[in-house]
Amino acid sequence: MPEVFKKQIIKLLKHGDYEPLKLSQLAKTLGVSSEDYPQFKEAFDELRQAGHVVIGARNLISLPALTGQIVGTFRANPRGFGFIIPREPNSHGDLFIPPDATADAMSGDVVVAKVNRKGKRGGETRYSGEIIEVLERARNRFVGTLEKHPEAWLVQPDGKSFFDPISVDDVTAKGAREKDKVVVEILTYPTEKHLARGVIIEVLGKAGRYETEIRSVIHQYHLPGEFDAGCIEQARQAAAQFNPEKPGRREDITDKVIVTIDPPDAKDFDDAISLETDSGGNWVLGVHIADVSHFVTADSPLDAEAKVRGNSVYLPGKTIPMLPEILSNGICSLQPGQNRFVKSAYLT
Repeated sequence: MPEVFKKQIIKLLKHGDYEPLKLSQLAKTLGVSSEDYPQFKEAFDELRQAGHVVIGARNLISLPALTGQIVGTFRANPRGFGFIIPREPNSHGDLFIPPDATADAMSGDVVVAKVNRKGKRGGETRYSGEIIEVLERARNRFVGTLEKHPEAWLVQPDGKSFFDPISVDDVTAKGAREKDKVVVEILTYPTEKHLARGVIIEVLGKAGRYETEIRSVIHQYHLPGEFDAGCIEQARQAAAQFNPEKPGRREDITDKVIVTIDPPDAKDFDDAISLETDSGGNWVLGVHIADVSHFVTADSPLDAEAKVRGNSVYLPGKTIPMLPEILSNGICSLQPGQNRFVKSAYLT
């Protein structure tokens, strides 16, 4: 419970409309009961000791001011400036980084920045920052289009994570040609005077072609590939052992009118709905969700892989599923005329 209260306190204090409150008022605003108050007070004290919250004049609570140095994630803008999203919350929020203070940081990098006060405007203190160190690079591989310039070969990165061209050497080593989509690995990061330098590690194909663009998106967003043998074997065993004629303690609802709402070419029907009236004349909405957890047991290979993937990815003409298709398009798909296992919720 203390950890839950910590999250609630920080969330409230970060809200743009928050006005500093005393601790008792804070508890009341968050709906803390008298029996939970001791745990709430414990959570607040831990936040205060860690420097995440401060008590100011008249015992009013707020987030700490933006001072000294901060650590956070840098988000670049195509116009040269950027913002740092601090790891630790503060009363100011994200820190503005002007174009001449980004050092060699790229979007997504974890950085250390010096905080500079820039006076006041509208009664509020203005801040800007200066990146002084890159702690962790977000990535060192990028997808882009190879271009020939009079003095060098350059790769213009796709997406919004990196905007400046990357200089590449020995483009013939991988057989790359002008206007090819390529994967480039950074060798030296950009400085104020020099572009980043890299090496082509894979040629995806001619820019603009369907297969090339799909492969480009997969590389750019680090999307997963094929399932390993352990996952495939588990999926096959689950499919082989599935017997809808032996539902166990499950309720048989195959006599209900249940529909899915999907396009004609859909294959993985995740959930369905029903609508009927009960004996009292009330409407009852049923939501029926494929019971994937029956087939994917906790901490199994498929469970671990699904946790990493997080979701299925839908691309034009291609799907990268969270679970092998023998499950997602088979026994876990609520297909017409097929008995399937579901979890049902009824809303009256």
